[in-house]
This record gives sequence, C-alpha cells and structure tokens, in this order.
Amino acid sequence: MREREILDKLQSELVIPDVVQKRAELALDRIKKEQKKKGKVMKMGEKRRKRKSMMVLIAAAVFVLGTMTVCAAYLHWSRGIEAQLQATEEQKQMLEEEQYTAPLQNEKGSEAGNNSVTDAGITITPLQSIVDSRFAWLAFQVEGYPLEEGKEPCFNDVTVVVDDNVDAPISYTSSFYNGIHLNEEGKPVYEDGSPADGEIFINEDGRMEYIIMIDATQYGSLAGKNIHVEFTDIGTVYKAAYTPDIEAVWSFDFTLKGSDKVRTLTLSDPLGDTGATVIYAEISPISIYVRYDFPLQIETVEGVHNGEPITSSTFVEAPPVTGVRLKDGSFQGYITNGGSSGYLDDDENHEVYTCSFMLNRILDTDQVDALLFRKAWPEEKRAMTEEDVYIVPVTE
Repeated sequence: MREREILDKLQSELVIPDVVQKRAELALDRIKKEQKKKGKVMKMGEKRRKRKSMMVLIAAAVFVLGTMTVCAAYLHWSRGIEAQLQATEEQKQMLEEEQYTAPLQNEKGSEAGNNSVTDAGITITPLQSIVDSRFAWLAFQVEGYPLEEGKEPCFNDVTVVVDDNVDAPISYTSSFYNGIHLNEEGKPVYEDGSPADGEIFINEDGRMEYIIMIDATQYGSLAGKNIHVEFTDIGTVYKAAYTPDIEAVWSFDFTLKGSDKVRTLTLSDPLGDTGATVIYAEISPISIYVRYDFPLQIETVEGVHNGEPITSSTFVEAPPVTGVRLKDGSFQGYITNGGSSGYLDDDENHEVYTCSFMLNRILDTDQVDALLFRKAWPEEKRAMTEEDVYIVPVTE
C-alpha cells in the first residue's frame, strides 16, 4: 500500500480536526521532499530498506498527528459564541476537556439522523451548547433566508421549555449574532478588533447564527436536562416593530450536556461605605455568582410619565461584580454579560442580596486571585483600573 493510501486509510478511521490533518499532510510532504533531495539510484535491497524507512517516517507522521490532537479542539465552535467569548484555542480545549461544551444533538430531526430542521426553504441546524451550574449558551445556524441589506433578522417567537414544564422559571435572551463583541475597554468591535459601526448578520459563507443565552439561576443546572426549543416565523425588526416575512416552525429537542464544576469562595469583605459585604462567591469558566450581606435600603426615584412628574420607590442595588484580577496582577474588566440581581425569594427580612452573571470571556478559575466590584463607571470607555472598582481578594 502506498504511503498516501496508508495516511488516507488512517485518517478515514479517525475523527481528526482539519487543522491537525493539514499538519500531518505537511509532514508527509516534507518527508517526500527529503527523499527527492537525495536523488540517487538504489539497488533492490536499498529500495526495500528505503520503503521500510518510509513506513517508519509515515508512522512517525501519524504519531505526531495523534499527539497534536491533544492540543487541538475537536468541537466545531459556533462563530458567534467563539467571538463573543473571545475564546483562544487553549480555552476552547479546556471547556471541551471539562465537558462544559458539546455539540447540540437534535433528538427529533426532520429526517432520521438529520440534526437540522427545514421549513419553508429555511434550514436551522443546532451547533453547540455551553452549560454550567447556572447558565447556558445555545447556538444555531440559519441558512436560506434572503435577508435584505440593512435589515435586522428576527424570529416572531422563540420558546424554551425545560423537562416539559411550561411553568419552569427559565429566563433567557436571544438574538441573531451581529458580528460585534466588547473588547477589554468595553468598546464594541468586530471580530478583527476594528471599531464597530454597524451590524453584520451574514457570515462569509452566506449563513447566519442565532444565539440563546439562558439564565437558569432560579431553576438549577440545565446539565442533563431535556430542553425544547421552538422558533416560529421569521422576518425583520426595526425599532422593536416586527415585520413578518415567512411563516414556518422549527422545533428541536435536546438533552443538554454540561458541567456543574465551580470554584467556591467564602468571603467577608465590605465594599467601602456602601453597606454591602461580600460573603460568598462561585466562579466557573463562563459565569460568576456572588452573595452579599446587604440589608434592604429603599430609595425614592423621580421621573416623568406621559408628561407628568411621578415618584416611585425601589431598592438600592449593591455594587455589581464586573471583573476579576488574575494572579499575574492583570485586570479583566467589563466581563459580565446578561444575568440577574436582587434579594432571595425566601429571604423575608431582605438581608441577603445576590447577583449572577454570564461572562463575555472564558476564565481559568484557578488563576483568579480577586473579584472586582464596580465603584463607578469611568467617564469614557477605557481599560478598568483600581480607581474604578472595589477589590476583594479571594480565598478558598
């Protein structure tokens, strides 16, 4: 069997990331070039030894291929999730090894073995989930919808149900990925880091992605849970007004994979003179949960409604967690995404305040040595400094 056939056969029997396969092919090409450089006539015995040597080199190339897979991510990541989390190859590999992320497998495809659902000529394909003890990211690919330039795509309705319980307290936000994320200064930028001056919904391959971010803090971890997602109709939206275009339904059922692994921190740190003391925290690679000792404080807020002045009462919010300090002394600020804050439902005395946020970065939790709580917003978007935050060193 020729060396090319040997490599092809090995590749056909293994699930190999594209980047690793290309590296193996480059290694094989280098082997061939080395042989050509020698360019001398060989006797029959020398040919046999040469072939044996070639086989050893091919085996070495395949061995290199196998070892390189340890450093490569196997999952094909959603472009939107990868960009919004600003994920490096090492971070992606970590989430896969720790089983936070996995492909979304539709249990009721439109055809046997078909992960996608097609209706009215539009195909939606589940891509990826990232799930921890409180939150979940779900990503879907949408193709076949002829979006007009300058328009924003939108489904008329999106339904998320856990374990067939329509009354489950699931909170989520969802939208088409627009090509924008926040950089370390909190400024909106495109994937290449350039300032964003408009939304880009269509990828270079002509497809779009739809991202659902679920806050399951009041429900519990979604890992191992059955989840039903249904999209109804598609059109465009402008100034919160939906314009229908195509009537269709795309329905999916999954059993989510994920990890409940968190780093737990017991603390006792007051945040300046705010009256709030941080007493507990949990951090995962994709979220932060914080608990405060912060007795309820009521404040009066003045406003205008229908041209008439009004007053209302609300509770004072504790300084929210906004970032972390790493062991190397660097700050990662502006890292919180969607989430929730307020008093525990079973806290009748309203003394325990909590906040729980998804992140727009991936954390190596072992490298976190302090939590950062917002003291004040900087007057302009810039990198976060010690002047902007309360710093709470962490201990196990």
